Amino acid sequence: MKASQFLVPRAALCALIASGSALALSLSAANFSVSVGPGLAFNPSSLTIQVGDTVTWSGLVSFHTVTSDSAPEVFCGTARAATCTKTFTTPGVFPYHCIPHESFGMKGTLTVKPAAGKPPTAQITNPVDGDVFPAPASVHIDATAGDTDGKVTQVEFFADAKSLGVDGTSPFGIDSSALSDGHYTLTARATDNSSLITTSAPVKITVVIAQAPLMSKVDLNGLGVFSFDYSTQMGLRYIVQLNSALSTDKWTSLETNKAVATVSHFSRLLTPGPLAMPPEGYYRVLVHP
Repeated sequence: MKASQFLVPRAALCALIASGSALALSLSAANFSVSVGPGLAFNPSSLTIQVGDTVTWSGLVSFHTVTSDSAPEVFCGTARAATCTKTFTTPGVFPYHCIPHESFGMKGTLTVKPAAGKPPTAQITNPVDGDVFPAPASVHIDATAGDTDGKVTQVEFFADAKSLGVDGTSPFGIDSSALSDGHYTLTARATDNSSLITTSAPVKITVVIAQAPLMSKVDLNGLGVFSFDYSTQMGLRYIVQLNSALSTDKWTSLETNKAVATVSHFSRLLTPGPLAMPPEGYYRVLVHP
């Protein structure tokens, strides 16, 4: 550690990826149309939809029917109509026909597939966007992931496009070590038991070459305050420690802070009394690893 010391899908399976936002899959019901013609035929005669979708048959001109060959889907019944609209809630393959013109081949087939599943969620909870670490950095990355209609099978972690590894058990996390100085974009990619994938919003971190903090302006004033300044690099965390005797390695942490400027200030109230003095020993400032 650097230190200074001194003495004293579908119709709407859409994958949306945007800077700062998570990847999401948008699922919505769709509308389909089937017309009559040319001739005595449904067009298209074969159609595949998903549960929750709606189909409208047009051009029936009160001359045709849209009748299921069998239960449970009755389509539009046996009556002739100008149009027919139905929302399908049961998966399966359903043949249908026009009663007056079935012998002319006026038939169709509707295939209803189960509704697509909902994708998982993923979010990095540690570190947070903008964190700064000293090089070479060892960063523990935590993420939460969930799935409302299944389960999350794994979370894969990335630094930029490089995979850092996979965790298949909640709570999800991974250790990334020996990151050199530079800027990194961290993401977590969750996969559920339906093979649907969601990538978390990016978290950007910076790894810098840390400089040993320099102490200055050591002061023991008449107001009962002992203080000093020390140089810092913005975003890095620092620890102020005290050791009563360098013959031991017993350092006591007095303060930990995240630098918001290039100089930080440390101060302590002294023990009241006629000879008020700061605790004797060595003070040092470390860059938090």
